Amino acid sequence: MRYIPVQYIDPVFRPPSEARSLILQVTNGCSWNKCTYCDMYTQPQKKFSVKPEEDVKREIEWFSQNYRGIQRVFLADGDVVALPSRRLLNILDMIREYLPSVTRVASYCSPRNVTRKTDGELKALFDAGLRQVYVGAESGDDFVLKSINKGDTHQSTVDSLNRLADAGIKRSVMIINGVGGIKFSEQHALNSALLANKTQPEFLAALVLNLPHGEALQRFVGFAHGCAIAGHNTTYDYQIMVQQMRRYAPALSMEREWPAYLDTLKMARLLHPRQPSYKLKDLLTQLHLEGTNSHLANDDILAVALTDEQPVLIHTHNINHNGYLYFPFVDDYTDAAITAISNAISVLHKSKSDITQAPAPIISQEFKNRNTNVTITPSRTLPNTRLFYT
Repeated sequence: MRYIPVQYIDPVFRPPSEARSLILQVTNGCSWNKCTYCDMYTQPQKKFSVKPEEDVKREIEWFSQNYRGIQRVFLADGDVVALPSRRLLNILDMIREYLPSVTRVASYCSPRNVTRKTDGELKALFDAGLRQVYVGAESGDDFVLKSINKGDTHQSTVDSLNRLADAGIKRSVMIINGVGGIKFSEQHALNSALLANKTQPEFLAALVLNLPHGEALQRFVGFAHGCAIAGHNTTYDYQIMVQQMRRYAPALSMEREWPAYLDTLKMARLLHPRQPSYKLKDLLTQLHLEGTNSHLANDDILAVALTDEQPVLIHTHNINHNGYLYFPFVDDYTDAAITAISNAISVLHKSKSDITQAPAPIISQEFKNRNTNVTITPSRTLPNTRLFYT
């Protein structure tokens, strides 16, 4: 096996558009690394450090001897622009000397570090080959930026982006959808749009908020605790959550929190066993259902479960703005109800019943087995006050 004298400290991140670029890791980690939403560089080995200049030169020389026609280079890690301009210019000069086919060098860049460079330094970096930077603005709203501990403001971000443009450096700006939460979503959106209009970046990307591993799962369990889980093809999502908790949050357990769940895909197959397709968009047409193929679980349930042609397993009355389906029943039997219906579905699947008769008697028997006083009828099936949807 050939020895490659190039050292990477994992994990290494790059923008999707740099997929064909040579990744040169000239720094490790992020110079700020305090943003509340980001876990990219939180591992112990990712503490911010700068690779010795002689090591960078040796790696560039090796690539020049072993690879031909390299056209793009991406300088990693989190914010190479944090380097002193002299050092960054030396690296760009080495790339130009040893990799003459390179036409573009790019890197991540925070507005905070741009403010530490003069206009002359930014122009020198462009002339040396730094053609594009990826700027995580995240939001244009000062309250949101402060809340996520970004270390920048609306105005500092605007100033930095415009100064980069004046130097000739292209900017790919990233805004995070969801980072303002529900309460601050409007001001986050409006001020982010204002930031984009003030700076006119060459590229603008809307990313999705992704909480650190484990934390998102903990928030999910805290939010959904005590609720029943339901959706169309929930089995697929349920198994993903099981594996994710085992991998990233072993103290949590889907099976312990929700030993049963409601899958309207299984319900549809039971109530209408001879349909050519059970995709929601097809069921809406085939069964003449009133519903929306929005890929949202609440619409899935309303479309599939509320049919007058067969006994109803779920009878909903309204949906509030917090993501719950409410039922006009008592809440003493939440766990029993979801377990009973899930068990009933399992029994019907195993028996391969044609479902010409209502499953209500089977569900009623399940409740009797659990020593409850609930009588289940086709029109009053789920004695549940709220149903969390995934």
